[in-house]
Amino acid sequence: PRQLQTFVLPETQPRLATPAVVEVDTQWTVNCTLDGLFPAAEAEVILTLAEKKLDSTSLYSKDSVLAMASVKANSQKEGIQQLACVVTLGDRDQKREENVVFYSFPAPNLTLSEPEVSEGTLVTVECEAQAGTTVSLEGVSSESPAHRAEFRLNASAADHRRSFSCSAALIVAGHLLHKNQIRELRVLYGPRLDERDCPGNWTWEEGSQQTLRCQAWGNPVPELKCHRKGDDALLPIGDLRPVKREVAGTYLCEARSPRGVTRREVVLNVT
Repeated sequence: PRQLQTFVLPETQPRLATPAVVEVDTQWTVNCTLDGLFPAAEAEVILTLAEKKLDSTSLYSKDSVLAMASVKANSQKEGIQQLACVVTLGDRDQKREENVVFYSFPAPNLTLSEPEVSEGTLVTVECEAQAGTTVSLEGVSSESPAHRAEFRLNASAADHRRSFSCSAALIVAGHLLHKNQIRELRVLYGPRLDERDCPGNWTWEEGSQQTLRCQAWGNPVPELKCHRKGDDALLPIGDLRPVKREVAGTYLCEARSPRGVTRREVVLNVT
């Protein structure tokens, strides 16, 4: 006697999960699912891209199948390619097709005329991206041409380690895409000793625990020493210690680096 094999293939199309836009030279994943199959384990799933079969893996459950493929987009040309999933069971099949847009979008090129400059130097910050994009440099969108923007600044100590950012925007098949680039500016400047970081007058009570704080700024970082006028005694900066009346006096603090020297008087009173 002959056995009659029953197959159930639903009228619905498979569900095809894929990005609508894919950047070339990237890895991406596609999934294809169909439910309501019997027997599901006998279903065959074929995934194709531009009519070329993809290497896929199929997972089966009670009444469904899931096929997965990982694709490297570098072999694809830019433009629209058709992705297809065909589920075959018995002598019938169901097919689903989707268009995938392949695009190229390099990050913008952000340059500083000099990455390390002396204070007072005029620095040009320039950002350029591929044609068809719109760049935004430090939050200011480009005018003309749209894919290039620049501005100039007179480098100051406040600009040391300042980060500049450029964002490029590209619309691909209705999707707005962004790529960013960041560059840091290093500014060389001489020593600084100001009232905020090195107060010029201290009054402490004898025996109290105090820390003398005097900070010199500069790039490169300056060496700081404070000597008392008269006997050249060294002022202990940054150490927590009991205050003795012998440390009272007027000190000359000197910050020195290869880019110069600056001095400041510090008066320490002990009551």
